[in-house]
Amino acid sequence: MAFTLVQGIVCTMSVLGQIKKWFGAGAAPALAEYPTEYERVELPVLKVTTAALSPGSDERLVVVTSTPAALAELQRIDGPLQMICPGARTVTWVPVKKPAVPVLDPNAGWVIPLTAEARQEIASLPATEGELELQTMHLAFILESVQ
Repeated sequence: MAFTLVQGIVCTMSVLGQIKKWFGAGAAPALAEYPTEYERVELPVLKVTTAALSPGSDERLVVVTSTPAALAELQRIDGPLQMICPGARTVTWVPVKKPAVPVLDPNAGWVIPLTAEARQEIASLPATEGELELQTMHLAFILESVQ
């Protein structure tokens, strides 16, 4: 009897695991994909770094350092936006329906996905000097004026 019960639990867990797999529950977010078309803007300052969210964590905070004008450009556009700066890695912002993981491509630069919730939060941020961290995703901005 105990063996049958254990078998039933294993079988049930297997079925539940399969259902979760079919519907994507517990699956890791997809990687952001590079868009085929985008608007491009050149900035005087653009730098991307990452930081661990906590010691020993694999989760990373993506930190974008630029000018308030960069945030204003991001707030203005609805589609993919590519930010370029001489001597810096390119950053391409891509609207996505489901959360995705930012990607650093050695040739294309950063591809950072933005869900509708993240875009809405970005739209509400002040485009002024300072440090801003989003609540909807692991993304922060350091906005500086150009001297």
